[in-house]
Amino acid sequence: MSDPQPLIRLFTAHSRALVLYARQWLDASAAEDAVQDVFARLVERGTLEPSVPLLFASVRNAAIDAARATSARRRRERAAAEDADAWFERRDDDLIDADAAGVALRNLPEPRREAVVLRLWAGPGFEQIAETLGCAVSTAFAHYRAGLTGIRARLEQSCRTKTS
Repeated sequence: MSDPQPLIRLFTAHSRALVLYARQWLDASAAEDAVQDVFARLVERGTLEPSVPLLFASVRNAAIDAARATSARRRRERAAAEDADAWFERRDDDLIDADAAGVALRNLPEPRREAVVLRLWAGPGFEQIAETLGCAVSTAFAHYRAGLTGIRARLEQSCRTKTS
């Protein structure tokens, strides 16, 4: 490996300006990451004396790529969150309200919700559920039973009508 001192001097002299330049597209932390990634790639490639314009161009490209990736990730997360709101598919012949059932499931305490979701959607036995949750089989069953009881109570409550 060649002498890294020229690259160290470039980093020392220009890293703050490069981070500020990357801030056009990224937050402070991500901008610092983009600059560090550029320097790491230069080291990997053995480019120890790049020109200053090349540094800025490389940081620009890295920042724009990171901003695009962040934007795409946020879109996927929003879409996943919207999909997650629909725990049950609605059908015309349903005997229960899918939205109310989803709300009831979301409002369960975490271990109960996990046990119900695992049992209903993944279909494993209580031994596998217990292993996944890190508890005894009897505890996994108790979470499942309590979860169903909680959902049933919520659904019955949402079906009551006001009497005048």
